[in-house]
Amino acid sequence: MSVTSLEIRSREPLDGGAPFGAAGAYERIDGVLHFAVDPAHPANERIVDLDRAARDPEGRVRFEADFTLLQPVDASKANGRLLADVPNRGGRTFVSYNLAARDARHPNDIPSGDGFLMKQGWTIASIGWQWDVVRSSGLMGLEAPVALEDGRPMQGWVSVTQQLNAAASDVLLSDRGHRPYTAADLDQPDARLLVRDYADAERHEIDRAAWRFARVEDGRMVPDATHVALDGGFEPGRFYEIIFRTDMSPIVGAGMLAFRDAASFLRYSTADDNPARGRLAHAFAFGISQSGRFLRTFMQDDMNADEEGRVVYDGFHVHIGGGRQGEFNHRRGQPSVTAPYGVGYRPPFTYGDTVDPRTEQPIPGLLTRLRARGAAPKVIATNTGTE
Repeated sequence: MSVTSLEIRSREPLDGGAPFGAAGAYERIDGVLHFAVDPAHPANERIVDLDRAARDPEGRVRFEADFTLLQPVDASKANGRLLADVPNRGGRTFVSYNLAARDARHPNDIPSGDGFLMKQGWTIASIGWQWDVVRSSGLMGLEAPVALEDGRPMQGWVSVTQQLNAAASDVLLSDRGHRPYTAADLDQPDARLLVRDYADAERHEIDRAAWRFARVEDGRMVPDATHVALDGGFEPGRFYEIIFRTDMSPIVGAGMLAFRDAASFLRYSTADDNPARGRLAHAFAFGISQSGRFLRTFMQDDMNADEEGRVVYDGFHVHIGGGRQGEFNHRRGQPSVTAPYGVGYRPPFTYGDTVDPRTEQPIPGLLTRLRARGAAPKVIATNTGTE
């Protein structure tokens, strides 16, 4: 079992202890799950750069993830089913099942809505998986291990794309305000800044002398490894692509291990620190949009069996996940990126089989590939805004 401990930071009644029909009162548990995985284990071999991480004395790679659990106070009222929620850019999404929406002013609140899931006796877990989320009381993330080279974080090239809604003097080296990739050094004469007017337009390179790794503060250029400043500023609507060397190399795919092993722990562990011990016979996963694409990649990368070879999730609900995947198990990945022509734009795009219109060659769908491995789960895919 790769979960070494659950660090509970708060445990309190949900909605002040109000009952949810026959399931009665619920409790909310918030904390951090601590993991230690064997990088040489076949169940973990698909995780990019896991073999480059630091090891503990037992040869395992350690990391941690934020965790929230809702469950009936009375264990006999639980229905034996876990719904594991993939947070979308750090925010819990399962509340949509209860016809509720997150409140941006109170991001740590969990609105009960009509209480549908709780009235049915579901156990609900939200599991942090995204390394670049700025972790806070309202945003769940992952503290990922780091790929090393000669004992130091592995340096390499990364591309960050920005399309702004308003003019700006500088931009953060991240997607959507997440944790940025830092420049390995501030000079980098071989770093590049490209601009195009729209996604398919021709790229034009901006002279290196016209921009620098800096932010603008009170009209002054301040050297900064997390920002790029451009003479004359960045224009709204245009695509800017910064290509540079970074001194960061988080193991992005550790988020898949966290999502797999958190549910395995809740479902199978008999340890005293498992608050759902003995309650669960089945587990299902739910993701919306970005987190739906995460689940598509999770299935594609064959991550649904734990280190003991046990099936973790019996089914997946992928809501408005479309046909793409994403940078969820990729060296120097940016999990929230939606810029065109990224690694998320690789087949298979469909669950069923299709034909390449250019070559007329068959393309096996996602479920076909899973069935070939003998591991096809049940999948519900909803791709409109009305479910």
